[in-house]
Amino acid sequence: MAYKYFRGREWREKTGLTQAQVSQRIGVARNVISDFERGERIPSVFVTHALAQLYGVPMEDMFGGTPPQRRPLGYPQWRAKRPAAVRAARLARMKARKAKREQELAGVA
Repeated sequence: MAYKYFRGREWREKTGLTQAQVSQRIGVARNVISDFERGERIPSVFVTHALAQLYGVPMEDMFGGTPPQRRPLGYPQWRAKRPAAVRAARLARMKARKAKREQELAGVA
């Protein structure tokens, strides 16, 4: 049987809850809810039942539909999140540390 898309995020957004609120109400960590919504984990029957009760929908409605488009696996997520200015500042700090280490090593030798 093929895995069907988990619609947890769709139902969570319809009810106006945050991942933290959902995780607290059903007793799991927030990152677990995030993993379910991103398709990294498949929720157990017990968790699916708890989520369905929380959202007020039948368990069958928790699955189905088409998943949203995602970046291919292995795509560096931090590149998409950090602006160019942040990356440039980080690179400048790394170069400064490297120059400082080279000066320290030159002084030792």
